Amino acid sequence: MIRVFLNVPSQLRECARSIFIEFALRWGVGVQFVSESDQPHIVYGSSSLNNQSFVLISCDEKLYQPETNCAIFNRGDRQYWGVARTESNALPDIVGGSFRLLTLLDEKQIPESLRDARGLFLVRDLPDELKRDPHLPLVELMADWLKFECEKQFPKLFSESIPRWKDGKKQAAVLSHDVDAVNLGGMLEIAANGLKGLLKRNPIDLRMMRDGLVWLGRSKGNPLDGFQWWFDFERLNNVRSTFYVYIRPLGIPFESRDCRSSLGRRDNRWTLLHQMVTERWEIGAHPSLMTRYISNGLQSAKSEIERMLELPITGVRHHYLAVNWDDPIETFKAHMAAGYLYDSSIAWRDLSGYRSGTSLPYRPIDIVSGKRIDFWELPMQMMDVQFFEGMVSEDEAEEVAQSIIEQNRQIGGTSVFNWHQETAVNDYRYSRYIDKFKEIVVPLFRDSDIWWTTATELVEYWQARERVILKTID
Repeated sequence: MIRVFLNVPSQLRECARSIFIEFALRWGVGVQFVSESDQPHIVYGSSSLNNQSFVLISCDEKLYQPETNCAIFNRGDRQYWGVARTESNALPDIVGGSFRLLTLLDEKQIPESLRDARGLFLVRDLPDELKRDPHLPLVELMADWLKFECEKQFPKLFSESIPRWKDGKKQAAVLSHDVDAVNLGGMLEIAANGLKGLLKRNPIDLRMMRDGLVWLGRSKGNPLDGFQWWFDFERLNNVRSTFYVYIRPLGIPFESRDCRSSLGRRDNRWTLLHQMVTERWEIGAHPSLMTRYISNGLQSAKSEIERMLELPITGVRHHYLAVNWDDPIETFKAHMAAGYLYDSSIAWRDLSGYRSGTSLPYRPIDIVSGKRIDFWELPMQMMDVQFFEGMVSEDEAEEVAQSIIEQNRQIGGTSVFNWHQETAVNDYRYSRYIDKFKEIVVPLFRDSDIWWTTATELVEYWQARERVILKTID
């Protein structure tokens, strides 16, 4: 048990508690919040203690203010997210830096002019001072730095830590598939492909339109129906995945960037999906763009999929990753109220990386109360489109991907991949997507140190581990 004394302004104490709990989950050791006289191992803030060993972390209140400009700084071979370089004996404020990352506080500086009507923006649109290196899991790196400093003074402090992963595995990985298109012969698919092909004079879109006409009125087995291919390929490789199925509940308005084909309420492919779930694959919700704006929309999306699947679901990832980026906690609380266990929408659309500074599951923190909510976020680091339509070249995107995979190996993190269901065709606008998948992801299937699992299984495992680690926190 690690004893922590919080000597910070009262309005920051719950924020600090939340971060030390996140650190504890990374360490596998519980924390206890104590007074200054209880011989703390860690002091956050100032201390009047003399002739006593402890690790001192400075507190910089500016880190809890959205308007503060931050950057990555180095001290020796350690990196941290903060306001300025510090050379004092105390550690820099890695607690405030971690709070800032996990709450996406820096993104509140992004002006409306750089956002679209839904609050969405791209990495390349960020102001220069916010373009931190997105390829570093800074929360894990800062937690590891604090652990290292504690072990120097208290060598046995972490000797009974709970292993991070089960069965001796050294890291975890989740393969997921957003389901954005399922029928090349759908009327909206044909119309959209034809319009884009004519306006942009794009031969690929025109070919998709022509082939769509061949499949008009038919769905199963059409070129964008990749469910069976993924199911067979993953079974062959002893890997199970999570499919986030697009859903626009009844009564929810259509938006121009919504998916143009989806599984109908009488689609016989629900039978295959039901079979997949009975074999421990996972189905989650991929709500349409307007769903979160409508009262009970997220609950309706969950209920409709459960009715068609005839089984419960627990996970959600938003189409276009479109949570409320002005106030993400508002969306997470709506998920919680709708009965979901977790979300997996925290990611960059145009670049692989760690949007919230971590690869591990975490409970989102309400920046008003400073408390963790009863819900989980499973951040995603890598997506197929980032290699072909991202902010960097394909070669650079591959370097970034390999860097992230190596970082997760070193820190014992979680790699969450998203290869869209329809890319199984490996043709049309998805040409070479499966080639890239086999180049980047498939070699990891053979790594015996990786626990490949579904998103829900991973979150449920992390939640059970949390209960064990935190059972003694007062």
